[in-house]
Amino acid sequence: MINKDGLKAAKSLAPISVMMYQVGMEGETAGNPVRKVIQAGLDVKKVRGTNKRLKHFNIKLYFTDKKGSFG
Repeated sequence: MINKDGLKAAKSLAPISVMMYQVGMEGETAGNPVRKVIQAGLDVKKVRGTNKRLKHFNIKLYFTDKKGSFG
């Protein structure tokens, strides 16, 4: 789903892992929510719609690279 392996994948997911750890979530508990967040970020239609609503606040979300993979 994230189109990365090994060290690249670990570096990409490290910030999310740290946030989950800081709120007291164990790895087993955090896995499914992280998957859902990544899947939602890769749903171009949903992100586009959300960006339209956030434009008023000068906020733009983008989770993919130029190839459409998890950024």
